[in-house]
Amino acid sequence: MNLHEYQARTILAEYGLVFPPGDVAHSPQEAEAIARRLAGKVMVKAQIHVGGRGKAGGVKLADTPEMVLDHAGSLLGASIGGRTIRKVLLTSMVDTVREFYLGATLDRVHKSVTIVGTSEGGVDIEEVARAFPERIIQVSADPFMGLADYQALMLATGVGLRGDLARSFASICRSLLAAFLDNDCSLLEINPLALTADQGFVGLDAKMLIDDNALFRHPKLAEMRDLGEEEPLEARARQLGVNYV
Repeated sequence: MNLHEYQARTILAEYGLVFPPGDVAHSPQEAEAIARRLAGKVMVKAQIHVGGRGKAGGVKLADTPEMVLDHAGSLLGASIGGRTIRKVLLTSMVDTVREFYLGATLDRVHKSVTIVGTSEGGVDIEEVARAFPERIIQVSADPFMGLADYQALMLATGVGLRGDLARSFASICRSLLAAFLDNDCSLLEINPLALTADQGFVGLDAKMLIDDNALFRHPKLAEMRDLGEEEPLEARARQLGVNYV
């Protein structure tokens, strides 16, 4: 089950991860009201289960609430990748110094969780692996023992951080793994994870996939399922209790 960015932000915030202030709007007028409350520059982000939404025009920067009204009006009801945009997330603009990628995924072969970090944030991890494979740092975390301190610091120093910044990044790595395990994720990404001018880390985007087979343990997560974003046949099969591929 794929979660929207705003849903993933809410869950990850419970683990101490920081995200810019924001809220979800279902109409241009609601988006404008949120922008006036946030003040300053605002990012308007389409909430759909489609990759590459930024490249497809699904993420826009607005300097004023009036621009937010226009951007939300152009996005809501539009289609990207065959999916209709029904809601947008508005977040405060963040000035960044550096951007990183941090993610976790299942390693079924080694029965562990692979934590991946790179200094090339804001770019698809597949593109980084192809262009700069040496810049991708990976460690395997035991799902029962967790992430060892030396592994977390290995990730931090591997992406070029030292001192207090390395320790902060390592702490985020441990929080990411905790969120991954607690919610039975199959994939969890923060991309980019930005370093701000005041030396704090802020998540600018989040992607969270939950193992469907574990949803019986997470009724609150199951309630977050957006059936409008799923393939109709798959949704129908699930309602009937049929295994469908």
